[in-house]
Amino acid sequence: MSFSPNEDLVSYARTACEPCKRSKRRCDRVLPSCELCNKKDVQCVYVRRRRAQDVIQKSHHSGRHQSPSTATSRRSMIISRESSESNGNSETPSCTLSSTYVSRAHGGSDAAAAIYFIAPDIFHQARLDLPRPQLSLIHRPHDASDIHKISSTYFETVHWWMPIVSRKGFFAKLLNPLQHSRAELCLLVTAMKLICSQAHMPTPGDDANNIVAYKRAKQMYFEMETSGNLSLRVLQAGILVALYETGHAIYPAAYLSVGACVRYGIALGIDKLLLESDGAHDGLQMYTQTEVEEQRRVWWALLLLDRFMCLASPERTPSTKNPTFNDLLPIDDQNFDSGNIKPGDPFSISAGFNLEMGLFSRLAQATYLLSQAIELLAPSHPAGCADLERQITQLRRTIHSLVNISDTEARLRDIETHPGICPQLSICYSTILLLQERHWKMMENVIKAKTQPFEETLASLDRLFGSAVYLHANPTVFNLERMATPLFAHVVYHATRFLIKLCNGKPDKQMQEKIHLFKELLHKASQRWRVAAVYLSILEAEEVAVVSNSASDLLLA
Repeated sequence: MSFSPNEDLVSYARTACEPCKRSKRRCDRVLPSCELCNKKDVQCVYVRRRRAQDVIQKSHHSGRHQSPSTATSRRSMIISRESSESNGNSETPSCTLSSTYVSRAHGGSDAAAAIYFIAPDIFHQARLDLPRPQLSLIHRPHDASDIHKISSTYFETVHWWMPIVSRKGFFAKLLNPLQHSRAELCLLVTAMKLICSQAHMPTPGDDANNIVAYKRAKQMYFEMETSGNLSLRVLQAGILVALYETGHAIYPAAYLSVGACVRYGIALGIDKLLLESDGAHDGLQMYTQTEVEEQRRVWWALLLLDRFMCLASPERTPSTKNPTFNDLLPIDDQNFDSGNIKPGDPFSISAGFNLEMGLFSRLAQATYLLSQAIELLAPSHPAGCADLERQITQLRRTIHSLVNISDTEARLRDIETHPGICPQLSICYSTILLLQERHWKMMENVIKAKTQPFEETLASLDRLFGSAVYLHANPTVFNLERMATPLFAHVVYHATRFLIKLCNGKPDKQMQEKIHLFKELLHKASQRWRVAAVYLSILEAEEVAVVSNSASDLLLA
């Protein structure tokens, strides 16, 4: 093995330095001085094995000019010396060899990340660390005033419907200049700024600026990913980028980004948190209850996005396993934001009709029911026609019950909601409409079926229309141009498309009014999300197709 003269070599001590031990900080064990001691301008002292580690470091430099066999022999000698000096240390020479090798291969970063996936047991035994990207690899971070401005807008306009970033943790930890994760913070803030940008800005050049910001966020995410770093902050940024792509109809990038985020989440191990309520660990560190809850919320967000991608085509297979009846839901949003979390706080889905759940927990419940619908409508579902109808009927009733319990909780806790605007109601209504359309396709006499919509379908349409009337009459109550969600745009589009098909090209005055108001909502939402404008163009094409088909049927008759 040969090394280039300019290669940067990193050596690690086998134990934390004394200042970090006394302060109970996580030491990166870098020789000759760890990063925390450098930042705090404290003398970094490693006890006992410093001499052996110094010998290892010298061997790295001398190894550049040795043959592979000589270098290997020298390594073996050093490992034996360390082992004999360990006085009962449980680490085996093979683990030390892994640490030594990691520090030589590619500066340690690529090898450590590879070992984390290929041989996780060795990774943990050798006490290796995943690499942290240097700021030189990442675009310049925002200054403090920019960060506060961007994050304030984010927590006002996005956090209320997708609360996956701990507000308290963000301001208390991430903004701390002594934190390691400056590059991760820069990426997360960039993603926050991106998702807060509107589709059509008043200044002509702003739309082009959005494209530049999107490409910048994608590039930063790519650099963080290829650096070998695994971090919840990086995943949160990836989810926000995927949401931006979904809301602005950037396909297939949105679909592919969601799948990539799912893989990243599995690599972090957060997919297992739906069954664990206590403080978890990943083999590297323990997590607080707030951190565990934050990770669980991130996974629920991925479950939602993964299934949202299947709404237009349930034949697509989700990338994630369906949540089960005993999985844990997110806790109440107020407790999450305050950081007041206890181990027994999360409810399971089976106990989910409590009246103190919060919006995001209800959204998780709606995601669970959407999972059931997609599974029922999949071509591979084994149920016969009669049994399938029975299961669909039961599922519709369960969804309708969730809508009612959400309304009851909102009324008792004085939570302001509007049918279709709140994310859980958007998903509930979209799922009911999906079941209705699939029911029509299964019926032999389609025309007869279309005259008899489900009771739950009619109730959902009435509630959506009532909300549209209220928002049209009170435009200042809820600023759709700023606060609308992609989920809201989708359910309004789905409802309008349903009405166009239901009237079969011959809408009466009442139906025309409903279609017109729904289109008005989409037009307002298009100021926030470009996908709403795409929905409007699809509806125009749908109307032309329905009228054309109706005329053809008359000619054939």
